[in-house]
Amino acid sequence: PANATQDELIKFYYKRGAVALNLGSHVQGCEDLRKAYDLGGPKRSILFRLAGCEKSLGNFEKAQEIYTMLLNMEARYSVYADYDSSPEYPMLTNLLAETGYFEKAEQVASEGKLYFQHLKYKSHFSEINRVRLEYLTLRMKARYREAEPFILKAIEEASAIRPYRYDIVKAERIRLIDNMISQNR
Repeated sequence: PANATQDELIKFYYKRGAVALNLGSHVQGCEDLRKAYDLGGPKRSILFRLAGCEKSLGNFEKAQEIYTMLLNMEARYSVYADYDSSPEYPMLTNLLAETGYFEKAEQVASEGKLYFQHLKYKSHFSEINRVRLEYLTLRMKARYREAEPFILKAIEEASAIRPYRYDIVKAERIRLIDNMISQNR
């Protein structure tokens, strides 16, 4: 947009990047999200989508850097931390496990488990992310049967979110199927 303010441009690139990602155009989505980041700086919503985008393009080091940046942002330690769901912990744990950094993944998962243990207010989102850390840790050790109850708990928590979040339920069901395939079931 030619006469847009900086805030309008940030919103434009963020929304266009999000739509591009939803349509499967990861290159375009990343380009737009990078522009939003360049204009707006380290805003959590932009960084979270950008990290996922970088991961989908195979830029694992960049995705790891962004997830780590998100975990270290000051806002996480503000009053909002009492009910924050912090999906960065399971996302970074999963990324590290997928790229073979199992010790680092276990360290991040341990930090995340402590974080969720000390949350003042629990939500379905925080419970999903807490149990994700449990099952990711077990899965990276090939302890699939032990991971299954945690995946089922994530599905239960995702199903309880209102309004209904089909995307989260679907993602957890796919994890359950993958877990069952890993057991030849």
